[in-house]
Amino acid sequence: MSDGKNYQILELVATGGTAVLYRAVQTSLDRVVAVKKLHHHLTTDENFTRRFILEAKAAASLDHENIVKIIDFGVEDGTYMMVMEFIEGESFREILDTWKQLPANLALAVCHQVCMGLEHAHAKGIIHRDIKPGNVMLTRMGRVKITDFGLAKLAQGQTQHTAANSILGTPLYMSPEQAFGESVDQRSDLFSLGTMLYESLTGHQPFDGENYMGVIQNIIHQNAPNPARFGVDLPSGVEAILLKAMHKNRDTRFQSAREFRQAIEKHMGLDALKEATENLRSLLAADAATMVLPKTERARTKKRRLRRSITVAFIVGAVAGIAALGYFCAPDTMKGQIAEILAHTEKKPAMPTAVEQNELFAAGVTDGFAGVSLPGNGPVQPAAPANSPVPEDSAARSVAQPIASAPAAEEAARASNANTLPENPTTTQQPGDAVTSKNDDSSTESDEPAGVERTGWLSVASEPTAEMTIDGRYVGDTPRSRVELTSGRHTLECRSPKYEPYVERVNISTGEISSRNIVMTKLVGRISLSTIEGAEVYLDGVFIGPTPLKGPIEVEAGHHQLTVKKAGYHVWNNSVAVDAKQLLALKITLSTIY
Repeated sequence: MSDGKNYQILELVATGGTAVLYRAVQTSLDRVVAVKKLHHHLTTDENFTRRFILEAKAAASLDHENIVKIIDFGVEDGTYMMVMEFIEGESFREILDTWKQLPANLALAVCHQVCMGLEHAHAKGIIHRDIKPGNVMLTRMGRVKITDFGLAKLAQGQTQHTAANSILGTPLYMSPEQAFGESVDQRSDLFSLGTMLYESLTGHQPFDGENYMGVIQNIIHQNAPNPARFGVDLPSGVEAILLKAMHKNRDTRFQSAREFRQAIEKHMGLDALKEATENLRSLLAADAATMVLPKTERARTKKRRLRRSITVAFIVGAVAGIAALGYFCAPDTMKGQIAEILAHTEKKPAMPTAVEQNELFAAGVTDGFAGVSLPGNGPVQPAAPANSPVPEDSAARSVAQPIASAPAAEEAARASNANTLPENPTTTQQPGDAVTSKNDDSSTESDEPAGVERTGWLSVASEPTAEMTIDGRYVGDTPRSRVELTSGRHTLECRSPKYEPYVERVNISTGEISSRNIVMTKLVGRISLSTIEGAEVYLDGVFIGPTPLKGPIEVEAGHHQLTVKKAGYHVWNNSVAVDAKQLLALKITLSTIY
């Protein structure tokens, strides 16, 4: 399909409330580009067109390796179109959704590159105003790039229209002054970057709330929770960087992106920073599951304890071997004493439990006990066996998902050992509830001779397609016709964006296939709207109806563009964040046009 004179659209990449992003080919130069088009129904709205043009002009004035480059801009067939370099990689939002939290060295390396891009933009007098994981890209070569300058504003000569009439930016990453509706400067971008760094280190958003206003209040009045609350033990130097970047008082924060960047360099050292930067590409690598997962102090403690238990096992085994050798070579008078020693060593020291194995794998430690068999669990396998299925490459997602983080793996393994929980091949999931299983508890014991590996199969299909993990290890996307598993209990988890996670305990019987057909539940929330009577309400550009509305609007959880219009009044237009299973109550006052 040809679109425009010089750009041939190849495929849809993403769509949002204001624009659509395509992968295309610039035919004159035969190169792949990204084409961003404003929704056609928004081209008559001055607010949207002004912001779209501002984004193009702001980004086009920047030339830096850590900022996505603008190639072209124009209006064709009445549609505003912006052409940018196409990024082969993923957004930092996708990376955090996959890894949950990152090792401090990798998180700081990402932050360091963002600082360099902001340093360039701020020097040009441009403030981004919406720094967040979704607006930071990571290329296949490990290069970090800032994108989406839709809310950018020139620091010099700006008008007060935006600050006085609306709060722009993503609520979870706003600075206090931005959330309060005050004018902002470059230090607001640094607060947002600090918030992003906090999330990448802890796996949690520091100012999350029950609704939009709850988030705003948390940003203005609450300090970020201590990372230790989430079981994260950060070096004091990293905590100091976070504290300074996220200070409520902008005069106490880092005063420039350069100062922020230099603090990271001082803490890490240039050699360690260079090594971490080179390793960033591993976040997108299919075989990096055991290399870059976060290693908290708890995981390190577990690793030391497991290694000690393995060492003890080898020592006791050696003693038993020596005693056995001596038995056959010793005089008859000593054989009785040696036999007694052998009897004591028959009880081998406890090897790592399933919980400890999964924590060890999640911490990236697989050496030292591959092939060791545990009762009821089968042989311990490396984190990524050669015959493990991997997802097919695609334009939308071309990397395998990693093993779950240490806490998730611990939970999965704990579930696999909880003999009191029921399991059932037929499982139902109700909206808002945990998965409920109904089945008689069955024993996993077998009369087969010891040493014979007992396996069965699991077949899973889901609507929609989902990423599937078993016992915390990613095994591919559904549908999967067959996955071979050791007999016994396993934890099945399916995840798909905008749907509730599906978790089930399944029992695998020797030589049998257990099938699952899963219908996942969408994550939805509601918007309650109170405003002047007779106003038109639009959600993501779609007309909902006139006010007063009959009831709350049910929408998918996430960000939506809400517009309220009435003749004789200024248009109210904002991005709103709707939490799953929550009601977002909005009271909107339209101002009269004089």
